[in-house]
Amino acid sequence: MYAARLGVGAIVRARQTCEFARSFRTAHLFQHMVFLGLQILHGAAVGSLYGLFALALGLLTRRNVPPNPALAAIATLAALTVYRLADRYDMPLLLTLPVGMALGGGLAVLVEVLTVAPLGRPGVLRHTPFAALVTALAAWVALDAVASLAAGPDGVLFPPESYPATVFGTDDTVVRLLDGLIGGLAVAAVLAVRRVLATTLYGTALRAIRYDAQAAAIGGVSPRRKLLLAALGAGALAGLAGILAALAASQAGTPVTVTLGQSGLWKALAVLVLSGCALHETALHPGRLLLLGALLGAVEAVCGAVLPQWMPITPWQGAAAAALLALAVARPQGLLVWPRAKGAA
Repeated sequence: MYAARLGVGAIVRARQTCEFARSFRTAHLFQHMVFLGLQILHGAAVGSLYGLFALALGLLTRRNVPPNPALAAIATLAALTVYRLADRYDMPLLLTLPVGMALGGGLAVLVEVLTVAPLGRPGVLRHTPFAALVTALAAWVALDAVASLAAGPDGVLFPPESYPATVFGTDDTVVRLLDGLIGGLAVAAVLAVRRVLATTLYGTALRAIRYDAQAAAIGGVSPRRKLLLAALGAGALAGLAGILAALAASQAGTPVTVTLGQSGLWKALAVLVLSGCALHETALHPGRLLLLGALLGAVEAVCGAVLPQWMPITPWQGAAAAALLALAVARPQGLLVWPRAKGAA
């Protein structure tokens, strides 16, 4: 009888232990799922900036004129300008953000006037992809040198009081208020650009210029004026993306250096390649670029959370670049098949 009691007791304790272990595994799995979901939301918020940057590149891309890489340095300079205003003069983000966007727009117009526009003047060689790319690269190198001097060798960190740095939750389940601000501003900017391109005469004229500037000029459209306005908008978008990316990096404890714009440039180009390589049409679909950018950011966040930390990142970056190059050659219409926009050129 005593042995039977011991056996029953052992069975009961074993069952209780199994139930505890099962509940512990369930709670642990739920915690991991919540953590992964929050990482995806954070990655999508940051990835929306890739789409915003891609939209800026698309606005300045037209037939025989490739994406302008100088926007990478413009984004970095706008972010560093906002940092100086916040650090030295304690100006809030509500005031410094428009200043940074205005600086980005002005620099983009200056680059357009000094590098790309002269190629189309009478008596000068007409736009060719190589000539436009060389002048844009020269502008990128010059502005990048200025940004490198402004950032310094160690980079800068935005003071927490200069932006909404509030976080909710524990160390493993953190919800950042800044992510909501980034996503909201990115969506608002994309919707504004989409409305201008889809419902205004300027948007119609810009589509015509992007497809064939000479034919648009014969039809009575002034390409130079419209392209300068496009450069102003593209620079403002690049500046906004650079500023928000710098804030996200500062909250994560990563110093803002000259590589900020360079990293955004390559990821924005990846979004353009994924959306289709007929780049003079990509700016007609701002929502597509935003969606693909958010998807890229979410995938990046999942890989960072799931893959082991000791895994070297450089070979994977090289493999990703090779895959994008192969995609651009083998499938120039893009990875995904999208319906053609109504009224697209």
